Amino acid sequence: MTTKAKRATLAVAIGMLVIAFDRAILSVLPIRQAFTGIPYGYSLFVNAFDILVLVLAGHFIGGISFAKLWDVIGLARPVRAALLWAALLFVPAFAVLFAIDGWNPAQSAYETLLLGFIFPMFEEVAYRGLATGILLVVCGWRFVGAALFPALLFGLGHATQGQDLMDAVSLTAITGAGGLLFGWLYHRWGNNLWPALFLHAGLNTIWGLFNLGDDAIGGWLGNGQRIAIVAGAICLTIWGLGWLRRKSHFAPEPRTITPEKPQFQASSNETTPISTLRCLKMRLSSTSASASS
Repeated sequence: MTTKAKRATLAVAIGMLVIAFDRAILSVLPIRQAFTGIPYGYSLFVNAFDILVLVLAGHFIGGISFAKLWDVIGLARPVRAALLWAALLFVPAFAVLFAIDGWNPAQSAYETLLLGFIFPMFEEVAYRGLATGILLVVCGWRFVGAALFPALLFGLGHATQGQDLMDAVSLTAITGAGGLLFGWLYHRWGNNLWPALFLHAGLNTIWGLFNLGDDAIGGWLGNGQRIAIVAGAICLTIWGLGWLRRKSHFAPEPRTITPEKPQFQASSNETTPISTLRCLKMRLSSTSASASS
């Protein structure tokens, strides 16, 4: 392992350690009171803090440029194929769940936006785009190690949602397995974060919109649709990725461009060439000479 790879590995380890104790670290600062009255405001701040920690650790400890970090995250990768992939997964799921149970009236648009997209985006950028991405791309780790370490911490981060020890273990296992899946999608799609983000956001969105459970454990309906969507995501990625990329490539419409007429051709119809004038002058001269003789 090169010196740069060692520094980058150390940066991820330190960043993950800080994230594991982020709320305890931030509790010493009088920050939480500033978010009183803002639903999920403090949690948003903590998630943004986690991303900032990994970015700063990657740059100042790992020696990775900000441009390289942005590239590693994977949000600069093509998004059209991932959008088509997500539509094939979630449009049928939304239709089936709506037909079975209808919307959850208790969930507001604000909650849907935060829980369904903003929080998944923060988590995917931190755990997959930065942690897994740096270990894979910069450090040269194999996929299993690069994805397993962040996925384990990702799972442990959800353990506090459980009501008892069994719930905590179940939540850690479910979300940790989800973290591994998201990491696999990031890697399989060529270090592209969009598929992992869309899958994470889609699962969170339908979980709240259709009231499938108070946490990630859920009931038979929630777990049934989760298994179906995850199976579809894996199958489409393994066997349909090339097709998705071809179908999502929108070629521009061909344009017929009439070439401009060359300048000398355009002007030849309007002006008399010099060579023609010279011939006429010679003929006139010869005619004058004949007449005088």
